Amino acid sequence: STRSTPGTDMWTAGYRPSGCSLEITNPVPIVWMVTTTFTVTANPASVMYGTSSTLAESGLPGVSTGTVTLTSGGATLCTITRPATTCTTSVSLDVGSYPITATYSGDDTYDGSTASTALTVTQATTAITAGATPPSVPYGTASTLAASGLASDATGTVTFTSGGPTLCTATLPATSCPTSTSLVVGSYPITATYSGDVNYAGSTASTALTVTQASTSITATATPPSVPFGTSSTLAVSGLPAGATGTLDFSTATATLCQVTLPASSCATVTSLPVGSYAITVTYSGDSNHVGPTAPITPTVTLAPPTVTASAPPAP
Repeated sequence: STRSTPGTDMWTAGYRPSGCSLEITNPVPIVWMVTTTFTVTANPASVMYGTSSTLAESGLPGVSTGTVTLTSGGATLCTITRPATTCTTSVSLDVGSYPITATYSGDDTYDGSTASTALTVTQATTAITAGATPPSVPYGTASTLAASGLASDATGTVTFTSGGPTLCTATLPATSCPTSTSLVVGSYPITATYSGDVNYAGSTASTALTVTQASTSITATATPPSVPFGTSSTLAVSGLPAGATGTLDFSTATATLCQVTLPASSCATVTSLPVGSYAITVTYSGDSNHVGPTAPITPTVTLAPPTVTASAPPAP
């Protein structure tokens, strides 16, 4: 039984047998429980993922004991042990709406009761920083693009783009990825885009990458390095990277001996070179991705031996 104030009453039960005026009584103590009502609130009523809310009850008697358990969908969010009036939710509650039931257990004096409220968990905002390491690379070399500032439990992807094309994509927990070594020479404004996930909102950041011309080193040879007059020598270059384009120019101080267009890397001198020693410079023109270097060679043209023709006088 319940009433508004606690207490104990003595109730008497009587038994009157049929046809007998004798009444037998047996006093029984009855304990009255006090009814309770209370309210519960969530403060704040809406929090971002990773933030707790304080659940609070009000209205229970100050001297009441027991617990107030706050649940949602069968899961316990937190428990208040009287005389405390608040408890906090976990910061790991996923994004969503939480209808909450607060259940007061009651104690020896006060009856249990329930109250309800609601809590909303929204996506957490994110702010990322993007960088390129190194920020300038020669053609044929990769740079590492990276994003920082995301929470350790964030999932999803970070995509690095420049002018539309994707340079590379990092799938969390990885936060960096390398660029292609085939990026042509130029300046690349880069946008890093975090996709977001169930608990974290997406965000973007900017950085930049510069790809410069790659230096080249060549070696030049003449084969053979010495030829008799009337014979050609093959002038050749080695050491250029695959994919290089442009021309190779084999010249003396006064004239071009031969020229070749890559991917060919050699050409022959003319057979009419006068006898002498030739200081030859090979110049690679370079292209949009490669710097053009030079290399010296010094072939020698020797005098051809004279041709002797013998004849016999006519017989007498």
